[in-house]
Amino acid sequence: MLIFTLLSLVRIHAILWFQRNVVYFYVLSIMVAGVLVVVAILGQRQHKARAIAQAARQMQVEGAIRLREMQARSTSEQLCKILDFSQDTICTFDAEGRFLQVNAACETNSGYTPEELLGTVNLLYVLPEDRETTIEAIKSVMGGQPTIHFENRVLRKDGSVAHMMWSAQWSQADGKIFAIGRNMTAIRLAEAEARKVAVRLEATLENIADAFFTLDREWRFTYMNQETERTLQRTRADLLGKVIWEELPGLKDSAFGQGYRRAMAENRKVSIEDHYAPFDAWFEVDAYPSVEGLAVYFRDVTEKRQSQEQLKLLEASVARLNDSVMIITAKSQDDPGQRIVFVNEAFERLTGYSRKEALGKTPRMLEGPGTQQAELERIREAMDRFEHVRAELIEYTKSGQEVWVEIDRSPIMDAAGRCTHWVGVARDITQRKIAEQEIQYLAFYDPVTRLPNRKLLMDRLKQAFTRAGRTGRWGAAVFIELDHFKLVNDSHGHAAGDEFLQKISQRIVEELRASDTVACYGGDEFVVLLENLADTLEAATAAALHVAYKIRTRLAEGASLEEGMITASASQGIALFPASDQADAQEVLRQANIALYRSKELGRDQICMFEASMASAISEQLDLDQALRNALERKEFSLYLQAKTDAAGQIAGAEVLLRWKHPERGMVSPAIFIPLAEESGAILAIGEWVLREGCKLLSETAFRNPDYSLSINVSPRQLCQSGFAEKVKSILDETGAPPARLTLEVTEGQFVSNMESVVSTMKELRSLGVRISIDDFGTGYSCLFYLQKLPLDELKIDKSFVQSAPNDPSHGVLIDTILSIASQLGLTVVAEGVETEAQLNFLEERGCPLFQGYYFGRPMLASKFLATLDDEAPLRDAVTT
Repeated sequence: MLIFTLLSLVRIHAILWFQRNVVYFYVLSIMVAGVLVVVAILGQRQHKARAIAQAARQMQVEGAIRLREMQARSTSEQLCKILDFSQDTICTFDAEGRFLQVNAACETNSGYTPEELLGTVNLLYVLPEDRETTIEAIKSVMGGQPTIHFENRVLRKDGSVAHMMWSAQWSQADGKIFAIGRNMTAIRLAEAEARKVAVRLEATLENIADAFFTLDREWRFTYMNQETERTLQRTRADLLGKVIWEELPGLKDSAFGQGYRRAMAENRKVSIEDHYAPFDAWFEVDAYPSVEGLAVYFRDVTEKRQSQEQLKLLEASVARLNDSVMIITAKSQDDPGQRIVFVNEAFERLTGYSRKEALGKTPRMLEGPGTQQAELERIREAMDRFEHVRAELIEYTKSGQEVWVEIDRSPIMDAAGRCTHWVGVARDITQRKIAEQEIQYLAFYDPVTRLPNRKLLMDRLKQAFTRAGRTGRWGAAVFIELDHFKLVNDSHGHAAGDEFLQKISQRIVEELRASDTVACYGGDEFVVLLENLADTLEAATAAALHVAYKIRTRLAEGASLEEGMITASASQGIALFPASDQADAQEVLRQANIALYRSKELGRDQICMFEASMASAISEQLDLDQALRNALERKEFSLYLQAKTDAAGQIAGAEVLLRWKHPERGMVSPAIFIPLAEESGAILAIGEWVLREGCKLLSETAFRNPDYSLSINVSPRQLCQSGFAEKVKSILDETGAPPARLTLEVTEGQFVSNMESVVSTMKELRSLGVRISIDDFGTGYSCLFYLQKLPLDELKIDKSFVQSAPNDPSHGVLIDTILSIASQLGLTVVAEGVETEAQLNFLEERGCPLFQGYYFGRPMLASKFLATLDDEAPLRDAVTT
């Protein structure tokens, strides 16, 4: 029973061996051996005692012994099986080192089977270099000194080397060494590799560009490379083992010190870039926490930082340039590998491509069907020679829109003189190109109608005149002027007038052949050039008249505008060429123009062929125009005055009227010379003379009655003349005339076409104290809007309404309306052209306050009129008596 208990103990200890280390197994093996010896001795003694004491029961005892022996053998076999499960080598050998027992792991660790090992000397398997130390270890064990963790190298059966770690003990009683060996090959190889890695790592750390040091958990330096010594200007001997806060006192409260502590506390990598004041430098730091402490990489980035700041400044400057900037790689223009590496904000605005979309792309992304291939070839050639190049190109935006750009391409060279990149600067010149094209277009075409202009017409007419003289075939020039076109502008505005011209010009074009030319000669004037009409004058005349009548018929259809349908008519003059009296193409056009004037004289909407007699009439008109220009200098003008009165005939003032006495023609009607002066521009000088002379009359003694006012007509050209108000002030100051008694009369039509300019000038005149009157009110385009807006003092009812009012109820209603409006707006009303008592009575009944007309007196020479002012009798009484 004791043996069974001991064997069970051995079994338990054997199982526990798997949970303990080799030393415990070794001790357990010794104990097992001792127990077996003791069990054997005790078994023999008990057997002898029982043999003596119980001889009678020998058979029973022998049976019991045999049973126990069988149990012991069974336990021993189980123990052997357990030992065979071990991964460590378990063996015994005698004093000579011969193997006596081995477990299955011996084969795994050595490659030899147990049968091959038993009886062989263990030193045979030890590497020669380790045999001496192994012998010394065996001697020590046999001397009573157990060995633990002794290592040697064993030569395996396949020739490889295994690292073994042994625990062994000598049993004097058994004459055996019990040993346990653990295979440490993998561990030792890993350690060797780790040592190699450590050596390489240290060599690397010593040679890296970054400074590197490590700290333990107490913030002491445990390692630092040579770059750290150089950067900190301290040796390893000075710092290793020292606390970083004590050796670098300025570090603790800096961003770096805070970062180190944060990395250690939070157990995570921390990166910092900041300025370190003690060194006056910028550092970039990465701190890595570990169980041992902290590993720190840091580098001086002062120069990098400065470069980055400069680069950022440069990039920000380039990014905000108004010009587009593109940097591309320096490869051949034909190489599809050429790529964009930088664009600024102006590039994005110009092209519509974002920076992300452009980078890495080829500059060809901006080319399109309209891009000039010749210019591209020139750019390629310049880039192949690494020369600066400038060009104007059509490029395309992301949306496909054409853009004109002026580009500059310049090479960027490296230190070796190699071109590495190209800088392209582009400016948007689209508006300039459009303007250039528009200027080019306007040089030969009318901007409103888009027809050839006078310059292009004359060029074509000269060519046509030359061809006609060479071929003998007749052609014609048809001069066309729209009738009363000014009324369209005045009533509907210039925008409507332009639209009207466009539609009318299109109507004319539609009635002509493709070979004919229609030109806009200016404003509402057109010239039609007809070539190759016929071989005879009669046939050519008929053909030209046929075209002219077709044009008149088509124009009569009118034009539909937003304002409604507007009818049109035109006066036309035709001159055929070549004729004997035509020296050149200019003469053809002059003759057509003369015929046009004849059409207008005949009442407009007429067609006239040029005749020689017309030329003399035009010459006469030209002579009259020249005489008019000299009339002022020759003092041929004189001032007449026509009184303005109340209903009782009391004089309230007068209107200045201009008269011209030609030395040969005698008195020339104002209806003839005033339009001529307006057209020629002579009206400016004449109008200024009238204004000055009229103001002188206000200063005359006879006209100093404070109730007397003097009205002077102002032409449209004068009112729109720059500085007119200043000129009036200068004349008032010069003559001493009182501004409050001066009334300037302007025609109603001026307000429609020149509202802004007229209002501004009138306000300036009112600020001088001058009164403003609307002449011929009701015949223009009367509008309550401008009556409210304009600084007016007086309305003059046109004589056409006055003279027909007693017999025409509609005109009477108009006069009632005018008087009512004037009363509401606080305006004085003067009725012009009063010639009969019936007219006067009609106006009196409706409350008209002032009158002017032959009923009260005809215009008189100014000096004679002033003489009548001394007579206090009313003009009405003088007339009736």
